[in-house]
Amino acid sequence: MTTTRKPATPSSPDVPATEEWTDLDPAQLEAAVADLTESFRPRYMIVERSLAALFPDGQRIIVPLDLPPDKLKTVMEGGLDEFEAMERIIGLFDQHTQDVLHQQGLVPLSQFIAKYFDVIGKISGVNQGK
Repeated sequence: MTTTRKPATPSSPDVPATEEWTDLDPAQLEAAVADLTESFRPRYMIVERSLAALFPDGQRIIVPLDLPPDKLKTVMEGGLDEFEAMERIIGLFDQHTQDVLHQQGLVPLSQFIAKYFDVIGKISGVNQGK
């Protein structure tokens, strides 16, 4: 008698049978990563003085681009690992935004944080050496 394993969640893919497994060659891996990157990527727009993000799960947030320096100082303190830094960045925003960000996977969340600071850097001129 054989049994089949049910996916952990309705959206989880079935695990392929052993005979279906192969190693990815570099071209296959590159194509798969490109597809995954696009599927995880939030979409962005500037709304007045804020950055709006639409996440792959359909949730939306709008965050200010002009946070006071004292709020940013808590993020920039040394000695934090990446996850502690992410938690402090999430803590900069209102409760609704924090709730939405905590529901995101690591990839969309890290992409959002990178975009947020990239936009701030461009506005302030930091990325251009100003």
